[in-house]
Amino acid sequence: AYYYNKGLEWGKEVVFQDKNMNRAKRVDGVFVWDRSVKSFPEDLIVLDIERGRLSGIRELPWQTDTSIGKKDWSYIRDEEYKSAGYLIDELIDIVSKNGNLLLNIGPKADGTIPWQAESILLDIGDWLRLNGEAIYGTRPWKIFGEGPTKVASGHHSEKFNQENLAADIRFTQKNGVLYATALGWAEDGRFVVKSLARGNPYESRRVASVFFVSGGVPADWTQTDEGLVIEVGTGKPCEAAYVFRIRFAADE
Repeated sequence: AYYYNKGLEWGKEVVFQDKNMNRAKRVDGVFVWDRSVKSFPEDLIVLDIERGRLSGIRELPWQTDTSIGKKDWSYIRDEEYKSAGYLIDELIDIVSKNGNLLLNIGPKADGTIPWQAESILLDIGDWLRLNGEAIYGTRPWKIFGEGPTKVASGHHSEKFNQENLAADIRFTQKNGVLYATALGWAEDGRFVVKSLARGNPYESRRVASVFFVSGGVPADWTQTDEGLVIEVGTGKPCEAAYVFRIRFAADE
């Protein structure tokens, strides 16, 4: 209460974050929520999940905190670094579920960033420069996404996650535009967004246009009973994930 009141006095937006570990229990090596115990009112503290995510959209904001390395939070010589592609997929998945990614970088003793981490950060920056409109300033859609690859949920669950496929799609929205991001590349250049099939329960308006943000060109598309079928050719424009900007016809 003191800190929030000081925030009012300072004219600053202050926030608490907490891992709520005392309301979690370990099951088969993974922390899961014990909802019978509450540390704080849920709208008082921003939920933070260490090295893990949520499996669905949370109405209130939440955060994943994780490291660019798999082993440690500080610099170690034998660190095993995550790939830029893995971290980009993680960011996209978190944002689609109303979350925020806090990414730790462990510097050396002299303050410099290891070259491996620097390279990964530059690759993430390259991806965001091309595709960032699907991330910056967006909100979750009616569902977070679709696809066969399931995300493990809870603290320290990231080690159980599998590589994503082209059929794994994540949704965000902004200013009436829907973004569908495929977390893998379709070798034949054909992507199917099943949640936008004709007669789907999420969007009654028909699709008006599809723009391939990653490729910088309009996409060929048809809306069928199978889904929104998007054809972009076989030339992969970037690594990691592929963004489509979808506009709908005005209400009829």
